[in-house]
This record gives sequence, structure tokens and C-alpha cells, in this order.
Amino acid sequence: MKIAGRRQRLVALESVAMTDIVLNLFIFFFISFSLLYTLNADRAHAIRIVLPAAESAAPPPEAPEARVTVTQSGELYLDGERIGEEALGGEIALRKSADPDLRISLRADRQAPFQEAVRVLSIVSACRVRALDIAVVKEGDADR
Repeated sequence: MKIAGRRQRLVALESVAMTDIVLNLFIFFFISFSLLYTLNADRAHAIRIVLPAAESAAPPPEAPEARVTVTQSGELYLDGERIGEEALGGEIALRKSADPDLRISLRADRQAPFQEAVRVLSIVSACRVRALDIAVVKEGDADR
């Protein structure tokens, strides 16, 4: 008669289950970061400009604002969307009527024609917007 000996159990991690978990985590993070980029309100910074330098550059205010960007070639953008001069005045006036404390932030490339920045200032002044910031970088940080 044969006596049964001890059976050896093989303890193995199920690699299929572990692979499934890792793949699901990868998909979750991939979709999450894609949505964060897509729904990011600061996508206006995707417009490539180099801000001029100044000695007293203060941090930007936390209050809601409308960002007007002037590129090196003189193109105008309002909150990241390309816009013409006439439409810019109308849109600022519309926003001013909705929010009397509207703040405008002018972001002009240092190589942008000065006349374009003056035109934007004139449009903002005609809309009677009193809070206007001109975006600059602190001297010494300009090369970054």
C-alpha cells in the first residue's frame, strides 16, 4: 500500500490579475491627466510670448480677469482665443456690463509692435475699464 506524502503547493501570484490592475491604473491616470490638460483654464499660456522684464514685477492678482495677449507678430488673443480689434472692444464692453469690476491683464511679447499694445490700451480705456495690469517678468528671470 502506498502512503500519500505531503503535496507541495505552489504559491504563485496571478500575473493576469496583477496585469489587469496595472493596466486599469495606467488607463485611469492617462485619462485623468488628459482631462486636466483639456479642461485647464490657464491654456492661454499656450500662446508663445516672451514677457518684458521689470524691476518691480508683482505676482498676478487672484481676482478673475480677462487676459489680452499681443504676440510678436501683432496678433490679438482674448483669454486664449484669437480676436480682431473691433471684436475685442465689443467683448470687453460686454464683459464690463456683466462685471463692473472687470480687470484686464495685458500680456504683450517683448518683441511685439508697441503700437499694438497702445491700441489695446486705447480699446480698454474706451470701454472704461479702470483695472488694467501689464504682465511682466522680474529682471533676472527674463531668460527663463
